[in-house]
Amino acid sequence: MLFPVPKIESSALSETGAPFGLTLSPAQTAALQKTEEQSLERTGRVCFGASILPRLAAAFAGSPHIQPCDWADTLGEMTELFYALKSDTEDRLSDDELIARMVRAFDGPAQGALSLLADCILDESLLTENVQEEDDEA
Repeated sequence: MLFPVPKIESSALSETGAPFGLTLSPAQTAALQKTEEQSLERTGRVCFGASILPRLAAAFAGSPHIQPCDWADTLGEMTELFYALKSDTEDRLSDDELIARMVRAFDGPAQGALSLLADCILDESLLTENVQEEDDEA
């Protein structure tokens, strides 16, 4: 990897999830960082700043669909999905906007189903894009 993702302390991620009973061990945190690096490589992206993991953890920790036993796996899948969607949407959405849409879709139409999440977000993105194009034409 050209630009390695900065290391994250497991305590930083665990503090975010602690109020919701979500914790990560140092081994789980290391595995999540590896997932992020692999996701970046797979999508041809480069991380110039901080890891996206703390922002994803903060955004999803309060979801009623997150279970403590699945927290690490869910956060890993969210990380993979985040970078895939950044590429699929060709960076038309800021990181914060994409995360907000992920949370809205996860807690809303996807009802916590990771398998439905990408479709819900892309449908929302296309709908928003079509509305903006119609506004531009008027």
